[in-house]
Amino acid sequence: MVVEIHVDHIYKYPVEFVARTHLTKYPTPKDPNVRKVTYVDGVSDPDTKVDYRRRIATCVNVIPYMLRAFSYLNEPDIKLQEETWFDLKNRVFILRSKNITWADYGQMYEESIFKPCDDNPNWTVFIQRGTIDLLGLGVFATPLEVFAKAFMQSGIQRSIGIMDDIMDAKPEAEVNLPYEPVEDAGPVIFPNAAAIEDGGFFGDFNTLNMLDQKSDSDSENFHDASDDAPSSDIKRDMNGSNSLANENGVDEITSKLDKCCSNNGVAEET
Repeated sequence: MVVEIHVDHIYKYPVEFVARTHLTKYPTPKDPNVRKVTYVDGVSDPDTKVDYRRRIATCVNVIPYMLRAFSYLNEPDIKLQEETWFDLKNRVFILRSKNITWADYGQMYEESIFKPCDDNPNWTVFIQRGTIDLLGLGVFATPLEVFAKAFMQSGIQRSIGIMDDIMDAKPEAEVNLPYEPVEDAGPVIFPNAAAIEDGGFFGDFNTLNMLDQKSDSDSENFHDASDDAPSSDIKRDMNGSNSLANENGVDEITSKLDKCCSNNGVAEET
């Protein structure tokens, strides 16, 4: 089953200020789940006025401890890839992210668009869509999807709150500072913003093949050791003598996972 999430919000600040805030908000004590964000590469096209950046976020593994008995889930960190495009001329900022850790077992995508509000061009409309699709996890896909959806929703709301808090605390003079593109110049094709607003996902992006290929090849360097786990280990974890893979066990796990997004989105130990 594919789980989808849709969030709308209005920031009462210009798109340029919102984009700069997004790119500089982490790390922050307001969100202990994000440990660091590493800049990978970027390119700025002087002709189209589009700025592209790619970063890797290292986050705390929030999978509840009741499921850490499965070796492929017991990773110290979760790594996510984020790509952003800012059309400086048309004042549209687009973001897409996907998980690197556990990519063989599930896909979590987020796509966002930030654009001037129709009623007030100095305000920013934020539209985000996310999708969760777990692969090959059998009966555990459902409880994990329950947890992943709840955690993604709480994470989005927490991120919005952090953005608002940071921007509200900035002096007026900083609001209108220009957005600074990366220095390297090169060709960049802006993604299809309409596809996001219409509910499109990853495959609808019209980015250069060289960027997508480079992105995929570089991401492989960040894969965790769990990606190399033999399939027999996975089957043993899911179907072994200590497995909870039965109807009552799954219901119990699902019930517990419903409670694991308390404490502002930080999973509780059990």
